[in-house]
Order: sequence, then structure tokens, then C-alpha cells
Amino acid sequence: MIFVILILIVIVYTAFSIYLASRILVNYPQKINVSADLVATKHTDFTIQGAQDAKLKGWIFPGTSNKLIIMIAGIKQTRTNDGYYGMYLAYDLIQRGYGVLMYDSRGNGESTGNVTQGLLESQDILAIVNYAEQQGYKPQHIGIIADSLGAISTLMVAEKLQNIGALVLDSSAARMAPIIANVLINQNGVWPVFVPGTFLAMKYIYHVDVNQINPIDHVAMVPNRLFLFIQSNGDTIIPVHNAKELLAKANSQSKLAIFYGGNHIETYKLHPKQYKSIVLPFLQQQLGK
Repeated sequence: MIFVILILIVIVYTAFSIYLASRILVNYPQKINVSADLVATKHTDFTIQGAQDAKLKGWIFPGTSNKLIIMIAGIKQTRTNDGYYGMYLAYDLIQRGYGVLMYDSRGNGESTGNVTQGLLESQDILAIVNYAEQQGYKPQHIGIIADSLGAISTLMVAEKLQNIGALVLDSSAARMAPIIANVLINQNGVWPVFVPGTFLAMKYIYHVDVNQINPIDHVAMVPNRLFLFIQSNGDTIIPVHNAKELLAKANSQSKLAIFYGGNHIETYKLHPKQYKSIVLPFLQQQLGK
């Protein structure tokens, strides 16, 4: 009888762990029902090849300068990045002469491919940067503003972006495993005992090893890179200590701006003037004339 009970416990534990893993890696397809004209009437729709046959769709808006800002959203967000007020930020950037590129990350919006919590998303970023260069933008005149999973993915290839002019990372994790555990336990009420099983299911069934997703290791690989980290102090998804840890591993001239008030990725949304007073001078300094 005890043996049967143990077998049932193992079955239930395994099944629930696989279920949780599938929910973490679920895709979020969604039609883009917002017009790009809200940002600027002059724009181009594009589709490019990402990693492992993913098709990445987005918009590119020309500016009045030779500088381009690539905006990279987090999970569950389309290219419009509503949670970050992405369309408003894009408009602000264009008004200051920047070109802007916005795209749906893999498995989100109209882009295909599987969500991998930063592993393949990071490779997609390299494809997006390559596309921007093909449009005539020089690497030193390209900046990236990325938030949440977008920031995590960007840092995962920081050493391959050394020619890029500016990196602005909002609400990035230092290490992914504690963040997913935090979301499972504190945001969704999952018992901690299920976390190891979920990570094993992610690794062996979905081939996503969260223990390999450690942006902090990649920050340490680029000692000459100046980063701008930004974070809300009230972030309950990715606590502010992550940004402090990343800063500690970065070049000593890197900066961390902490926004008081607001939760995850609510920096620009709640504090647009403060955000622009910090981010815009950094972009101008790093991207040059």
C-alpha cells in the first residue's frame, strides 16, 4: 500500500511539474491591432529570420539622424510593449531624431518560435541587430533599450554586442532561476517543493536549462562596456537587488538609476520625465554625434 501511494505521489509530482514548465514556456501569439502610425506615419513592416527558424516581425521607423534605438520587450508583450508604454517612448525617441525598431519577440505577437526565457531570444537579438546594420545603421550608432526578459536576453549576448553604441537595461535579472522560483512561489502560490521538478521538466522536456540563464556572468565578460541599469524599487517580480548585483559586476563607470514608486517595468510609465532625464543623456553620450 505504501509503495502504491509513493508511486502516485511521484506521478502527481511529475505531472504537475511538467504542467508548470509548460505554463512558463507558453507562447503568446496576438494580432497587432494598433497602427504604427500612432508612432510615426513613415515606417516599414519587416519579417526576418531568427534563431531555429523563428520568424520575427516588427516595424522600423526612420529618424532624422543616423542613430537607431532597438526596443526589446519582455514576455507577454508585443512590439507595442503596452506594459512599458512602448509606443509613447518610441514617439518620444522619434521626436528627438532617433530611428526606432520595434519587434515581437519569439512566441509573442506575430512572431513565431518557442519561448525559451532568454536562450534563443538572445540569439534573435543578434539577428535583429544584423538587420538594422543591413538598413545602413552603423553599430556604434545603434542603441538598445530592453526591459524584463528583453533585458535579460540582451545581457545574455552582451559580449557579442560590444560594437553596439548603447545598452539600457530595465528590470533585468542577475540570474533567471531565482526569478522563476519567486514567480512560482510568491506570485502563483506554488509550493516550493515543486520548483526543482519544474526546472527538471523545463530542461529535459523543453530543453530550457534555467541554470544557464545568468546575465550577470555575461556582464563580467565585457569590462569595457558602460551599462545603464534602471529599476523600480517596488519591483516584486525582479527585486531591485538584481540591478545592484549587475552593477557590481559591470564597468565602474556604469550607472544604476532606481525609480521610487511602481512595480515591474513601470519606470517610464510612472516617471516619464525622470526616465527621459536619465536615459536620453546616456544615449546621446554613448551614440555620439
